[in-house]
Amino acid sequence: MADNEKIMDKIRALLEKTVENGASHEEAIAAAAAAQRLMAKYKISEITAPEMEKIDSTEFETRKQWQTELANVLAKNLCCRCIHDTSYARPRIIIMGKKQDREVWEEMFNTFFVLIYKGIKEAKREANEKYGHCREIELAYARGFIRAIHEELGQQCRALALVVPEDVNKATAERFPHLTREHYRAIKGSSATMNARNTGYYDGKAAAGQKRLSA
Repeated sequence: MADNEKIMDKIRALLEKTVENGASHEEAIAAAAAAQRLMAKYKISEITAPEMEKIDSTEFETRKQWQTELANVLAKNLCCRCIHDTSYARPRIIIMGKKQDREVWEEMFNTFFVLIYKGIKEAKREANEKYGHCREIELAYARGFIRAIHEELGQQCRALALVVPEDVNKATAERFPHLTREHYRAIKGSSATMNARNTGYYDGKAAAGQKRLSA
């Protein structure tokens, strides 16, 4: 039992390394990734912590398409399920999963959200200067960034053989019996959007590079 507590204390300490607590964005991402790896080992070792195994949800309102796309990509790679619920007056994202997985998801989502938002502002400024407009730049940049995240986290996910647990899938199906596939709006291809997407991709690679995630 003492060993179990040591592992859980280490995971909690990693999850406390947030931007709000004084860590840099890079440190927060690396800590969340390290926590994910520890939890994967924790599951493989069959170390049980009943109070941590309950399937529950993390929910918040969303207004941007790319927020939903970011939430979904992170959920796929962090043993969670993402549902975009439009039955409310304001659509919301619902993340289904175990407590520790949702905590890692939330830390990564918040950190990447800030980085993407900052990148969007710069991409719009550059597009206005170069092309005289910033139409579709926000979504193009964000999608490039999210693609890079998906590639980098996917490598770690495959290396650790991480999958969404069956009990998470079951709990999601019970709560949302009529789920349909999400269809994302296409962006009109142009020099401006291609440039923004490429910039977002390389910024995403820098933020979620394999070297940082494996540190």
